[in-house]
Amino acid sequence: MRYSSARRSNGCYHGVMERYLRDEPDLPSLFPQLETVCDAHGVDYVSRFQCVHGIGHGLFAHNYLPPLEAVNGCDSLGEHWRTVCMGGLAMENMDEYLLLDLDEEHLKKILPEICAPFESLAPDVMGFCQFHITLGLLYYTGYDIERTEELCEGLSRQGYIDDCKENIREAIEIERPSNTYNQNFFERPRKRI
Repeated sequence: MRYSSARRSNGCYHGVMERYLRDEPDLPSLFPQLETVCDAHGVDYVSRFQCVHGIGHGLFAHNYLPPLEAVNGCDSLGEHWRTVCMGGLAMENMDEYLLLDLDEEHLKKILPEICAPFESLAPDVMGFCQFHITLGLLYYTGYDIERTEELCEGLSRQGYIDDCKENIREAIEIERPSNTYNQNFFERPRKRI
């Protein structure tokens, strides 16, 4: 797969911030300082975005930080940056399951567990997790829309299944994979749930 230089730098920010936070022994004590960690990027919005998104990856990748504490870390960044951070947190959660390199049957079995730690938290937290399940399943299937829809069926509640399937269109628009990103996909009628 070929990546643009922008994608490579995005991954670099993710990795640097993840590593910076992952091994911090008392991460909650850093929460008041998280907002300034990305200040070195000044007014460059894209770089700051990737830095804050990387903080989300690092908060979730931290070895001993419960999910609620990771969410609290994102909360400490203020409303706008919280959203960016939560995207990184939810992506890291899904990535950790993808790194298990499970066959499809095993993935189906554990699919309901992926967002379970977030179900009791704020509804938007579950929304971030559900969206990144869709992204992860698309990646897992090589952006095969039908297989992704079938895997969505393995989620634990009908609302989650519906959200997963509905998120496919937005995920395709964001990722623009060469094997599915074409005008015909966007001309398909959207299902209203």
